[in-house]
Amino acid sequence: MLFVLCLINRHEENHLILGHKSLFGLYDKLFNTGIFTTITKIEYPKSYLGKGMRLFLPGLIKILRLFVKKDTHIFTCPNDVEYKSLMPFAKASKISLIEDGVACYSTFDGNNPLYMRRPLQAIDEIKRYFGLPYINIYRLKIHKFYLTNPSLLKQNLPDIYSYLNDSIVVFDINKEILRDVNKKLILDIFGMESYVNKGKKMAILLTQPLVEDNKIDLSTLLKKYLAILEPLVDRGYSIYLKQHPREVGNKYIVIGIDLIEIPKLIPFEVLALSGITFDVGITYKSTAMSVDFIKEKIFIEIK
Repeated sequence: MLFVLCLINRHEENHLILGHKSLFGLYDKLFNTGIFTTITKIEYPKSYLGKGMRLFLPGLIKILRLFVKKDTHIFTCPNDVEYKSLMPFAKASKISLIEDGVACYSTFDGNNPLYMRRPLQAIDEIKRYFGLPYINIYRLKIHKFYLTNPSLLKQNLPDIYSYLNDSIVVFDINKEILRDVNKKLILDIFGMESYVNKGKKMAILLTQPLVEDNKIDLSTLLKKYLAILEPLVDRGYSIYLKQHPREVGNKYIVIGIDLIEIPKLIPFEVLALSGITFDVGITYKSTAMSVDFIKEKIFIEIK
């Protein structure tokens, strides 16, 4: 969402698609900014019929493009494309992909992410039926690919980097949110509290949907976090928690440590506007750790 707010042209007609229900709580504030002509909420299709409709998207888009005016520039995360995005993609004159966290720089189940895979095999078509996105960089002409860390893409996926090289735009979100015009807009939408706890050292736990994605069981994950957090608490640190928006509920209240929770809907980078500095940051993998206001960075390992 931060990418969209910083990239948007306020002098054009803008249509926003909220592709995940974790963002629905921002609907009123986003609409009240006046910069979006329409805002559409898209819920994930639950029925097999709804999921099946997505199989036909590429073909339907190609047919519709023969009859509609192509005057739309789409900015989208590659993993946020749902079946109701049919008409916007049919009208697209340009498609720009926005970084979607560390998934843009790493492998997916031992292979490239689906949207970066070439060629798209029959098994990918089957997986797509069960919920994976249909977008593929080899299938669609991508205008721009906005990344915060292209060197990481080059290191981890050199073939993808070479293919996308001419369309890659380096986008420093941590600098963009500090521009006056963006800062005001972001504060109007997310607000900002002061999380500064004067006189105490502060550590931040940045979590990801590792349990929801079946990468690790909850009990093992909590043990890993506790092994790092308990010594920090003994040394007098205040512990802050920032969950990923896709995580369900707050599974960390059973951890046995007092956690100061930062609301899920507030992008972590926005905390830069509060002037906060964390002495320690703990996470598995997160692009949020690239910020300057975390001094020491600890990454947990999951085998």
